Amino acid sequence: MKIELSGKTALVTGASRGIGSATAAVLARMGVSRFVLHYGGYREGAEKTLAKVRELGADGEIVQADLGALPGIQSFLAWLGQSGLKADILINNAGSLVGRASLLEFSEELYDRVMNLNVKSLWFITQAVAPAMVEKGSGVIVNLSSIAGRNGGGPG
Repeated sequence: MKIELSGKTALVTGASRGIGSATAAVLARMGVSRFVLHYGGYREGAEKTLAKVRELGADGEIVQADLGALPGIQSFLAWLGQSGLKADILINNAGSLVGRASLLEFSEELYDRVMNLNVKSLWFITQAVAPAMVEKGSGVIVNLSSIAGRNGGGPG
């Protein structure tokens, strides 16, 4: 079974390394023609991912935003609104353990950072992208996580 993605646009968060970068490359091989590749702090990695998708015949751009902080989420959402992006595919890959602390030492600041990056950003980016998918009557949203979401990533 071959899935045809020619002419499609994909937004991939956390695209500067690992699963996000690999997912962008696979989507480019499957025919996605335009990418918006989000990165948090590793610009060089995002540039490498962009070079790879271009090598595979696609085009795109990289966009930086700290999705672990509310202002970063807001600036990314503002960029999405201004860009007029109508993504056919959304890969919510940005996420991290952020930091570790025991229950008794887990600060509100760390809690907010974890929730902003791993929950709020995913929710609000999806909410921003979904209306165009509903209007077209098609679209794909993939939310990724890690085993750390299940077992806490090890002892605190």
